[in-house]
Amino acid sequence: MGFRFRKSISIGKGLRLNLNKKSIGFSVGTKGMRFSINSKGRRTANVGIPGTGLYYTKTNNSSSSRHQSVTNNNTSTVPNNETCKKCGAAIYPTDKVCRNCGYNLQNKDIPTIIGLVLFFPIGLYFMWTKTNWNKIIKIIITTFFAINCIFFTAIALSTTDDLPEVKVSQTGITELEFLQTDDIELDLTSRFKSNKNSYFYVKGNDTFNIEDIEFISSNPDVAKIKYSKTTLTTHVYYDITAVSPGEATVYVQTKDGIIKSEEIKVIVVGETTTEPTTEEQTSIQKETTTQKETSTQKVTTTKSQSNKSEVNSSYVLNTDSMKFHKPSCHVAKKIDTENFSQSNKSYEELINDGYSPCGICLK
Repeated sequence: MGFRFRKSISIGKGLRLNLNKKSIGFSVGTKGMRFSINSKGRRTANVGIPGTGLYYTKTNNSSSSRHQSVTNNNTSTVPNNETCKKCGAAIYPTDKVCRNCGYNLQNKDIPTIIGLVLFFPIGLYFMWTKTNWNKIIKIIITTFFAINCIFFTAIALSTTDDLPEVKVSQTGITELEFLQTDDIELDLTSRFKSNKNSYFYVKGNDTFNIEDIEFISSNPDVAKIKYSKTTLTTHVYYDITAVSPGEATVYVQTKDGIIKSEEIKVIVVGETTTEPTTEEQTSIQKETTTQKETSTQKVTTTKSQSNKSEVNSSYVLNTDSMKFHKPSCHVAKKIDTENFSQSNKSYEELINDGYSPCGICLK
């Protein structure tokens, strides 16, 4: 069994490119009516009624009759019984082309077909220099590949123009990507006043300095974002804290403003804790003054340092407002005791737990 090769490629709109071992051609038409021509000059017309099995085929090969007649006339004079495949003229062992019609005797149809399928520039070279295909067929094939080259080049150029511009900060950071960008809702009247344990990725520089990154809120009076810690060299944790009811967006960016993350929408609900009236503040101040006058200990540090150093003193925690007070605080005495609990933790420990000091007794 000899080696056979046949490949039909649809070009579109009824046009097909037909490749086989000995020739290459094109066919055009629809089901039931098709006309084809190949590089050997063979033209075939097929007409039929689909579904009936009835078809009429007509084949015309202009070179076959001439080839036969010339072969019969020159058989007696052909050296080594070799003749030109195109015109039938005598061929001598040293001939590379036919002396009668110029036919290329070193025809390379198979390498040409393989080249057109695998790497068309080589296939086109062999087609024009090493084959005897019809010139019209050569022009059609060359035009087909030229159109494809222009088409795909235009696509490649348009795709390149659509690529986003890669920005690089002076810090070496190329991207700041939040782990999640869903909207965050915080409630001022519950323990979900802060959003913690969230982080973003820093890409492009594993040795960045956190001071090169800014934490920004569009409305700090509603919500704030601040740095928490850095882990795994590229994971930066942050805290989002509610301040007052409303909406704000938070994001991070490099200090030079070149690299910016996506924005996170923060929705704050609930009401802030009502501050005591002026009369209540005056009463609290009088109690504080009396306690200072009767105390036997002398305090040499400032009021803020004294409050923070009271490690062993007890505080009253308001679990609703997430604030802590001194036991003597006028505000703590007025609110229902069910919302309060005693704690022996220090000032710093309560701050780390998410509580904030009372604005009256712990200024």
